[in-house]
Amino acid sequence: MKKKLRIVHFVSSFTSGGAEMLVKDIAFHQSKDHQVEIWGMNPGPDKEFMDNFAAELDDQGIKYRVFGSKPHSMRIKRLFSLRKALKEIRPDIINTHSEVTTLYMVLASIGISAIIAQTIHKLKFDYPFLQRYFVKPQIQTYVAISNNIQKIIEDTLKIGDKTTPIIYNGISLEKFQIDKREIKNRVKNIIWIGRLVTQKDPVNLLNAYKLLVDRLTSESTEIPMLNIVGDGHMRGELEEMVKNLTISDYVTFWGIRNDIPQLLFENDLLVMSSKTEGLSIALLEASASGIPIVATDVGGNHEIVEHNKSGLLVEKKNSQMLSDAIYSLLNSPDRRKSFSEYAINKSKNFTIESTVKNYTRLFHSFHQD
Repeated sequence: MKKKLRIVHFVSSFTSGGAEMLVKDIAFHQSKDHQVEIWGMNPGPDKEFMDNFAAELDDQGIKYRVFGSKPHSMRIKRLFSLRKALKEIRPDIINTHSEVTTLYMVLASIGISAIIAQTIHKLKFDYPFLQRYFVKPQIQTYVAISNNIQKIIEDTLKIGDKTTPIIYNGISLEKFQIDKREIKNRVKNIIWIGRLVTQKDPVNLLNAYKLLVDRLTSESTEIPMLNIVGDGHMRGELEEMVKNLTISDYVTFWGIRNDIPQLLFENDLLVMSSKTEGLSIALLEASASGIPIVATDVGGNHEIVEHNKSGLLVEKKNSQMLSDAIYSLLNSPDRRKSFSEYAINKSKNFTIESTVKNYTRLFHSFHQD
């Protein structure tokens, strides 16, 4: 019988980001057989979301701790608080999910026996020098969430002969397959899901949509609605941009929503305009739901969406190409149906059960008698 592990997942903050949602789902599953806690550097900017997040953890009997109230403040106090928590529960494994949390954990665990695994969710290291010369010697392994990120880790940090394990992000498929999808003759509703931040490039989305609206207007053709789901520091700027582009009649900002499966089911096409992605949870969820997809070809997107098989991939920061790809699918129900069926079948490769199994197997590998 394998050992019951004390596992800590350490995130930057409790937000609606893909990595944080993934960690929550992993913790839910691991808590059935292990003692699991989720630690955060900060509570996150949205109090209502944080309260709901905390309530879900409480319902599952998962303890959570927050080690600060604002980013980059009270650094010494955080370190001592982290060190105290480490001594208190003596975790068997600490899985960090950002560079900052890893740096803090390495410092806080000096003199304390701690096994640290850092999952890399991004395509670029913020602190490559620190990672290579300070963090790498102190942790047991890096974990890549895609083939692309595995190569980045090994090239940037000079891992050598040691292979970085790949553990794909996963989702609960049944949550997103709530009913049989109806492929309409014409797209009436387009959805975009993500944080309203530079990385997700919502400016590119709006410019592409403006081109689409102008094109359809010139053809006297019905214009599909654009539903933007998510929040972030760019929201005010984007709302002003919508007014300036004179597309307010067709665009709705929905903010953060907790009914993503239903929204995916109700919409006809998902668009992703990101400049960079790791292995996008939003894209995995969309694929599982069977909604046809147009996405930028960045990061691990091509590992989820196969161009012309399960969706369309376009260049990043190319609004004309993005608009053209959307336009090409508006009146192509057979093509969208083919994409939908292929995506649903491929989504079976990205289950949360498989993700949890692989993480837990990795964690046990450090505690073999």
